[in-house]
Amino acid sequence: MAKPSLTQSPLRFAPLVICVIILIYLVLANAVTLSALGDHERVGKAFRAAVKNGAPMVRTYMAAGDGIRKVLPTVGNELAHAAATPLVATIQSYPPAAVAVVFGDARSRAQSRLQWQFRFAPFLLALSLFAWWRVPKNVHMVRQTRHR
Repeated sequence: MAKPSLTQSPLRFAPLVICVIILIYLVLANAVTLSALGDHERVGKAFRAAVKNGAPMVRTYMAAGDGIRKVLPTVGNELAHAAATPLVATIQSYPPAAVAVVFGDARSRAQSRLQWQFRFAPFLLALSLFAWWRVPKNVHMVRQTRHR
């Protein structure tokens, strides 16, 4: 009995499924973390004001995160608090630059993680589209139609 080819196997979707699952995780993690950063007790107001003035991608994540955090209010607090704690003095000294401070030089591991998960999501979207494009397609043989 002939073995089924990769084009007929469900495993042909494995790279695509892995990329999409990680992408969904990153988008949700970005949304709740940035929303929690906007709700931080010491820098939240400055961060939200800075986002309104010119960070549309962060604003989009925060809007999605606000909706998620209405249902799960404590999600993302830990990473946001750990990322914001070393930045409090800098943000309070010049609040309009809060977004630049958060996404500037990393001063903690949590801030570095926040930056990488924010920057990796668009790359993973492109990788997911590439994986979708490269999924092996089923091949159907055309029967011979040549007449003798």
